[in-house]
Amino acid sequence: MERKPAVAVVFHHIGPYHHARRNAAADRFSVTGIEWSGKAYDAWGAATTPARYHKVSLFPEATAQYPGNAKLKQAFWEALERTRPDVVAVNGWNNFGSLIAANCCLRRGIPMV
Repeated sequence: MERKPAVAVVFHHIGPYHHARRNAAADRFSVTGIEWSGKAYDAWGAATTPARYHKVSLFPEATAQYPGNAKLKQAFWEALERTRPDVVAVNGWNNFGSLIAANCCLRRGIPMV
């Protein structure tokens, strides 16, 4: 059996829109969805279909002030250690979580898109 490439996709929160795309990607890849906040701050709500990918929520609720950069960096570092992705897709560049995720990838030598 052929090994599927391991892909981690990082977002602030995995909403239904992101959930559907991760489920579709799981047909071809071993997908991990990493969100730094388990709580959404938008009107999207939560996904209602089962996940066919592995979902990792770093914190139940994250804001610009919480959990703080050091704790968030440690949580991303540990998530990457546990999931060992071949590549990480980091969404955005203009928020604290995306910048920290990108920094962790660079320091670990994990390719990212």
